Amino acid sequence: MPAVRLAARVAAALAVTATCAVTSPPAQPPLTDDQRLVAALPAAVTAPAPGYDRSLFGDWQDLDGDGCNARQAALLRTLTEQVTAPERPTECTIVLSGRLTDPYSGTSVVTDVEHIDIDHRVSLRDAWASGANTWTEQWRLEFANDDDNLVPTLPSVNRSKGGRGPDQWKPSAGKAAECAYAAGYARTKARWELGVTDAQRAALMKALTGC
Repeated sequence: MPAVRLAARVAAALAVTATCAVTSPPAQPPLTDDQRLVAALPAAVTAPAPGYDRSLFGDWQDLDGDGCNARQAALLRTLTEQVTAPERPTECTIVLSGRLTDPYSGTSVVTDVEHIDIDHRVSLRDAWASGANTWTEQWRLEFANDDDNLVPTLPSVNRSKGGRGPDQWKPSAGKAAECAYAAGYARTKARWELGVTDAQRAALMKALTGC
């Protein structure tokens, strides 16, 4: 083969190689700590577990002995501009009203506490379907009163979320709210050794991208 033709073929091959290198897809960003946590969560069945009833998780309790039940404690640490009942020694400070900045919707309102719901970020129905149906009564009671899983929110927002998980619902307040919800959901599932469905895992991984 003449040297000129050989050189031309080599040059063409190098050009193709260079083109492939340029058009290769960019490297994926590394997973965040929360995404790695999601990846490690056990798998849960897709079908809901039968037998769920809200009463199986008990009522609001004062499990840490500070005088406030879990609902009262959530309101006390979350609301600003609080109006409280007269304090009584050794008893819980009762919040009567205050300003709630809803972490899901971003809406900020001053209202009586009777108009505020306490959402379980990982809902009780979700927990039941992903492992809590095998727990003892006491274990379910403690889950229902887990401070880190309780989110004061507006009733309308709580109704829209209901028992749905991240594959079916997400906050409307923007990316920061979506990140906080997904991270809190994943950490609660990990802390209580609850599983996630494939759809929930995919939704969490997507929500946590860019957080």
